[in-house]
Amino acid sequence: SDLAGASAGLTVKASGYIICTSTNNTTYSGSLSASIVSGDTIIIAKNTGYGSYTYGTDTINGGTPTYHISNRAWSSPLYSHFRIMSRVATASASSVSWSCNEGSNNRAAMICYCWVVSGGVSYEDSSSVYGNGATMTVDTGGPALIIGTAYTWRQYSMPIWGSGADYGSDCDRDYHVSTGWALQTDSSSTYSMTVTRTGSANRVTSFT
Repeated sequence: SDLAGASAGLTVKASGYIICTSTNNTTYSGSLSASIVSGDTIIIAKNTGYGSYTYGTDTINGGTPTYHISNRAWSSPLYSHFRIMSRVATASASSVSWSCNEGSNNRAAMICYCWVVSGGVSYEDSSSVYGNGATMTVDTGGPALIIGTAYTWRQYSMPIWGSGADYGSDCDRDYHVSTGWALQTDSSSTYSMTVTRTGSANRVTSFT
C-alpha cells in the first residue's frame, strides 16, 4: 500500500511472431505491434533454417541487441541456429522492428518469436534437458519470464512445454522448431517445467 517494491513487477505486455517464413534468403525483417515505453525489454527467440556457419547480425528498433544464448544444430554440410537476444527500449514506440543479415549463404527459413516485457532484465540463467518427460529446472532468483526453444528433426517429436504457451513451426529439410514460455509470479529461486516430448536440443533462458 505504500508502493514499496512497485517497480519490481514483471509483465508481458505483448508477444507474438515477428517473422515466420520458409523463404530462402540472406536478409530478413519483420515487425510486431506493441505499445512500448522507454525501459521496456524486447526479447526475441530467433530460429534459422539451414545455411552458413555464422550466426549473422541483428537489429532491434534501430539498435544492436544483447545476445544471451546461442546454439547450432548441424547437418552436413549446413547449420541451423537458435539465439535469444534482448534490447532495452530507449524511447516509446508502437511496434517492435527487427531485421537480420545472415551472411552470403541463403537461410532455408527464419522464425522469430518476440516478447515485450516491462520490469527489465536483471538476471539470466540457462539450462537444457533431453528425453521424454524430462524436467527442466531454471535458476531464476525470483519472478521471471522463462523462454525455451527446441530443435527436432521430425515433426512428430515436437516438444510440448508443460507450462506457459506453446508455438511450433516447420522449416523445410525436415527441420522443425518449437518455442514455449512461462511466467513465474512467485519469489522462488528456481522454476521447473516438464518437456513431455523430446526435441533434438532444448535450451531455456530466464528474465526477471
